[in-house]
Amino acid sequence: MLKKLLFIFAPIMLFSFGAPLSEFDTDKPATIKVLLEKGIKGTVVEVKGPHKIFNPMDGRQLKTRFFRKRFYLQSIANGIKWGENYDRIHQIRIVPTKSDATLVVNGIEYRGCLNAYLIEDKLYLVNEVDVESYLKSTLIGAFPENLHHEVVDALTIIARTNAYHLGMKGEKNYWDVEAHKVGYRGQGVMMLDKEIDRAVNGTRHLIMLYKNRPFPATWNENCAGRTANFAAVYRKNERAPSGVKVPVAERIRNDSTWCFSIGKEELAGIVKTNRISDIKLFQDELSAKVYAMRITDGTHVNDLNFFELQEAVGKERLVSNDFSIRVDKNQILFEGYGRGLGVGLCLFSAQEYAQKNALAPRILSQFFPETQLEKVRSFDELGRSIKTPLLIE
Repeated sequence: MLKKLLFIFAPIMLFSFGAPLSEFDTDKPATIKVLLEKGIKGTVVEVKGPHKIFNPMDGRQLKTRFFRKRFYLQSIANGIKWGENYDRIHQIRIVPTKSDATLVVNGIEYRGCLNAYLIEDKLYLVNEVDVESYLKSTLIGAFPENLHHEVVDALTIIARTNAYHLGMKGEKNYWDVEAHKVGYRGQGVMMLDKEIDRAVNGTRHLIMLYKNRPFPATWNENCAGRTANFAAVYRKNERAPSGVKVPVAERIRNDSTWCFSIGKEELAGIVKTNRISDIKLFQDELSAKVYAMRITDGTHVNDLNFFELQEAVGKERLVSNDFSIRVDKNQILFEGYGRGLGVGLCLFSAQEYAQKNALAPRILSQFFPETQLEKVRSFDELGRSIKTPLLIE
């Protein structure tokens, strides 16, 4: 049972998201940079309210406008044009100066600020938005409906942890994520899902910390008895909690089986090799989750990570990375368990825990060992003293 909820909230600080974001800003809410448009010549951008325009390279203010403006943002011979020419300037930052002012890019409304980067005569448009608004946009449709509300809270904390991780990791990058890959649809879809709105508001600023930092966090549908460390499956040098045994999912492991077969010739064509003489799976030692496959034709070696393999044979067939293969003369049989990548929270098991009255912090503790929950409003807070954790006993 959850016996103590000890929160020490950050003091109320005066902050306008419309203020210029530079190395001198402190305690601005945690944000994430989302790539909206990539490699375009131009598009219509509107700011619904007063705003300022800055040069992100040096923080210099270029323009102040007191009313809404709508112009075609485009590249010009030696700079950027939005209402006027910004000669010899290859980056501009449009910052609304009222909390209720929004941006409209290509017909879609957004909160936050807009950065325009001119790279090789093409524009890249990036929306820097506070994480809470980002979650309300991206979590709609991100997981199955009718989940227990404690599970939805846990998933929201996971998504926020991951967003903080990306936002902190990419401080020097132009963007952290791409809108079409993460399902970011701006402000227009917010409030369409009351359960997501409730969960985001109810867990506001709550994240998990591993070794005092947010980490890459995710979930899967059914881990089939064991989860893997993030780095072990994604093959990235990231610090994250270890995988765990999941008894609830292990008990129904045999009920989560799946299989399919594919012809050697078909697979050879898909991976663009002459023929298949041998196949080898690479698996995480602790969880046995597959992270790569090696295919040889007798002379050449073709290595595919799990994501490339899944894309090649079809996500509807290769539904998890917990599988083995059997090869006969002409066919390759895939036999596996569970659904998803087997990293992070197992939805099937989390639902079972919630039905037995486990709260979100307790659910999270089952899948993310050696972590603690913290209320963290800004990235700057993580550079100072760690606040009192939420204790689970």
